[in-house]
Amino acid sequence: MFWERSGKFSENIIGAPPFENLAKGGGPDDETATAILFDLTFAGDKNSAPKYATATVDIMQSSRTGQQIVTHKAFTNFLFGADGIQHKAFLVENSTCMPMSVGIHAGKTDRNVKLDLQCK
Repeated sequence: MFWERSGKFSENIIGAPPFENLAKGGGPDDETATAILFDLTFAGDKNSAPKYATATVDIMQSSRTGQQIVTHKAFTNFLFGADGIQHKAFLVENSTCMPMSVGIHAGKTDRNVKLDLQCK
């Protein structure tokens, strides 16, 4: 997350305790946040650019009225450097008041995480 008051990024929030009222200053040290920046790290063969490598990310949230909100991102054009790592990043705005389920699919690998975000 990007802490708006201090202008800094948070530490990794996967597996963190629940967050409440981030938009109103419920973060650490009364920080505010209204968006989440996802930095996905992919590993592949060193110094390669696989022609058919793809990854998708699906984010599911439910609003207070029960409306399902889905964000879908697809990534291609992977270019793995000398360390065999490729980063892909994207921002999801106005998303800190609803629990979030994130599904990442890359090749034969699937990862699902949940972020407990609430506003009261």
